[in-house]
Amino acid sequence: MNLSYFKSIVLAFVAVSLAACNDDFLDATNPNEISGDDFFRNRIQAQQAVNAIYANAQRQGMYSRHGFLLADLLTQDFIGASSLGGRLRQILNYTFDGSSPFITRVWDAHYGGISKCNYVLDGLYTIQNNLPADITPSDFNDFTGQAHFFRAWHYSWLVSYWGGVPIETQPAGIEEFFDRPRVSVDSVFAVIFDDLELAYEKLPEPGGEADPGRVHKAAALAHWAKMHLYHGDYEQARALFEEFFDKYYENTPDAVEAVPGGLHTRFNLVNDYFQNFNKNGELNQESILEIQYTRIYTNDNLFRPDGTGIGEVNLRGMEYGFSAWGNVRISPSLYNSYEDTVVTSGGFDYRYSFDPRFYRSFYLPCDRFNNMQNVITIPTTSFREGYYGSDCLAAGNAELQDTLAYTAKYQVYDTELKEENRSGGINFRVIRLADVMLMYAEALNELGLQADALSWINKVRKRARENTNLSYPIHLSGIAAVNLPDYGTPLMDQRGFPAVSQDDIFEIIRHERRIELWGEQVLHFDQRRWLGTYGAPAKTGIELPDGFVTGMHELLPIPTPELDRNNLINQEDQNPGY
Repeated sequence: MNLSYFKSIVLAFVAVSLAACNDDFLDATNPNEISGDDFFRNRIQAQQAVNAIYANAQRQGMYSRHGFLLADLLTQDFIGASSLGGRLRQILNYTFDGSSPFITRVWDAHYGGISKCNYVLDGLYTIQNNLPADITPSDFNDFTGQAHFFRAWHYSWLVSYWGGVPIETQPAGIEEFFDRPRVSVDSVFAVIFDDLELAYEKLPEPGGEADPGRVHKAAALAHWAKMHLYHGDYEQARALFEEFFDKYYENTPDAVEAVPGGLHTRFNLVNDYFQNFNKNGELNQESILEIQYTRIYTNDNLFRPDGTGIGEVNLRGMEYGFSAWGNVRISPSLYNSYEDTVVTSGGFDYRYSFDPRFYRSFYLPCDRFNNMQNVITIPTTSFREGYYGSDCLAAGNAELQDTLAYTAKYQVYDTELKEENRSGGINFRVIRLADVMLMYAEALNELGLQADALSWINKVRKRARENTNLSYPIHLSGIAAVNLPDYGTPLMDQRGFPAVSQDDIFEIIRHERRIELWGEQVLHFDQRRWLGTYGAPAKTGIELPDGFVTGMHELLPIPTPELDRNNLINQEDQNPGY
């Protein structure tokens, strides 16, 4: 047979065969796969989609690693050990630019969370008038309320770091998701306020109606008030804070003993400050919202090659722990900001703090840990090289403490010898009552209500003063008699904290927020909002970290990968100075 003739026959046969094929024959869709358009067929599927929103908050770009590192290192409360990596040191020293992978990961993590929220909201609102039999109207409100809250929460972080950012409130394909213009700061806040209003309307009450650990009305209301404070809407903030305290504050004369578990219908300060950062105090009466972690599934290593435990643990213990990597230490600036006295004896300066929070916040040379069975010693220059034994350097040496203080927050050393390392299992407290009290005081002060503001500040102060359970950490240098009087007393005037004018009260708030809330991913945003970055009037005299350039570092650079992939943003849209 002629070869050319044979080829013609084959080609003709193929052409006819292809022409006879219909679209169904060529469809390679897996019939067992649940499509996104058909996912919300029952309550279990809807709950799984909502759970993915919470899982996103656990990723490394959020609270697992980069999220807390970025927020902490941008303050002046931390210094880096020699082991701190170069790219993280750029964050600490303010030498970063848009190519920073850590900045990119945080940006991407927040937009990943927004995408999950949009997916839930679109899927559920699409079937709102024809709900599956096992999704009740109450379920619908709960699920959509959680998605509205977390979308607002993600945009709160984005606007606080970058100012005006691209907005996406609908599920989008790849091209649509990448191609989004920047909008103004006010436009981002408008989305935040709308979502939080809906979240507050839809979410269940705290306690019995809401699962422990899930967001509820009290969290939505507190965050809604916070974002109005950030925006400088002091009257709106005050009204929302007042509603929060009227409905959800258990107003007792004294702080209460911590009861974990998250089944609280009202919130109160707990009498042991340390219970806000350890495992035993998770979901106590002071904690309004937590991002949850556990070591149960990890086999002590987040980086296991089989992937087990990823997303269920964090690296706080690894980065900050004195016997782990120990990359991040306490700055002398923070350490020396506590009210204290120094006594010289035997050639050493011994530091004694008047504030019990000092003894609940740091691990220092010669402190006891692991149920008091071990002592921190430093044979050379770092805790990591030898963190327990009998050869102890002079306790209380102020110069040594200034450079070798490590955080006790979110560490397990109070009851364990072994560091958490790559498998931190302590929940992050995201909204805490003491923070809400101090923000309420700030709103009152801005409205000229100084006496009312001072009363709320002194509630936080009183808990600190009466926090006599100082079991951990144990400081061998000793503990001074507690001498932490209320603001507005002659002794505090002598210490440099008068309480007469609006500016006086603001300085007190600034000091108290730093002492109470450092290392909790809020102080960086305090500094920025007090510089007038988000719409609130700018303050003067704000202490800024070394390397901070005014007119540039109020905002982070838009990540270079975003400029590359987003056709509606270019270098002209970059934040000033980058």
